[in-house]
Amino acid sequence: MTDDYSALDSLTASDRSFAVYRRPGLEPELMLQFDGLPETFETLTELNGRSGFVMAPFQSTENHPVVLIRPDQIFTGKPQVLNHLQSLTSTQPLHSDQAETKTSTDEGYAVYKGAFDLFQKALHAGSCEKIVLSRTLQLPLPKDFSGMSAATAACFTFIACRVPAMAPPSSSISAA
Repeated sequence: MTDDYSALDSLTASDRSFAVYRRPGLEPELMLQFDGLPETFETLTELNGRSGFVMAPFQSTENHPVVLIRPDQIFTGKPQVLNHLQSLTSTQPLHSDQAETKTSTDEGYAVYKGAFDLFQKALHAGSCEKIVLSRTLQLPLPKDFSGMSAATAACFTFIACRVPAMAPPSSSISAA
């Protein structure tokens, strides 16, 4: 059996809420909610004994609620998760055809130099004592790249860590 998690991309594009996760030292799990949107709450106390996969911001608000994905079906263990994902392969994973942007080395250096020059001016003026600068480089992704596959592979690889990968339908969560 190959480690093909690409069916998660199709799930991400669907109206089904799901979470793939591994609690430290335990087997990975795939939790599916079959219908409806995840429940949202303004506080953790509103969960009131409900179970499922909970996503909670540090400070929940109406625009950033606590989200609960109901556990309608759970697959536990890598073989069971992969078998279920392989059963979904009739739906091809969705990939963006849009080309990713690439910052040239010269452009990246110019942006970095501009930020560094601003820091130098602020430092000499005494308005700050230190700053952390970092560089970025955007590379094009291969057409067959799967973000969900990468996240799920991390979930199965780092067995001592809690690594979640989840996706509620995009219409279920309001953005600020």
